[in-house]
Amino acid sequence: MTLSKKARSISALEIGLPIFAGKRFLDKDLNRCFGDLEASGTLIEEIRAQELAPLLKGTDILIDLHSTIKPSVPFVCVPKFDHPAAEIIPFFNTQHIITGDGLLTQDGKPIYADTFVNAHGGFGITVESGYENNSMLVELIRDSVISALKHLGVLQGKLECGLSRAVIEKTPYPLEECTIWDAYWNVIAGENFSWTKPWGNFDSMPAGTHFATSDSTKLVAEENSIILFPKDGANIIPGSEVCIIAKKQE
Repeated sequence: MTLSKKARSISALEIGLPIFAGKRFLDKDLNRCFGDLEASGTLIEEIRAQELAPLLKGTDILIDLHSTIKPSVPFVCVPKFDHPAAEIIPFFNTQHIITGDGLLTQDGKPIYADTFVNAHGGFGITVESGYENNSMLVELIRDSVISALKHLGVLQGKLECGLSRAVIEKTPYPLEECTIWDAYWNVIAGENFSWTKPWGNFDSMPAGTHFATSDSTKLVAEENSIILFPKDGANIIPGSEVCIIAKKQE
């Protein structure tokens, strides 16, 4: 691909806020706040999203780094493949790729940072490194990011300063060997929400599985599916995403 002169610069942007002090959020998940920026939000996460929005609108490529709050294999969320920068996906060496309309709200809004960048002409992906308590994954993801940026021509030469060990550049993982999951349902919690059992990332659900109840309505998987990002306890907020349901892309 050909990068513009502007795209050959790189910025490390702290999306979160230091005052979170290890918490996922204070009042609202920041990475769910980018879909309704025209509203005058008063929560600290909504204000932060409004501050970040102009930067993200002008971003060519966003690699948003995350870890999961429950045990999980690493995976990558790719809202759209039809962008030249999609060629960096194999450098993240994951066997699982998530895409589909379920990465948007039910009314089509781009609430995440990556989907927000995509909605404004850039290319955004989210790299989920795996369980947040597994610190060994940090260096692996770092190596993948550096390999991807070198492939794009943004980084050149060796990068050694401040690293705990030398970078091991990644060999691209063949996309044809990946499992691509089509996220088809962004599930929103009602005022009274409960799971039928404790669910974890990539837990499978045969078609017809009753997996949760929301305001007396049984939520049932329409097809053979998996569940992603299931929230528990204080992380369940009425009116906000509580999980994503996805099916294997044929």
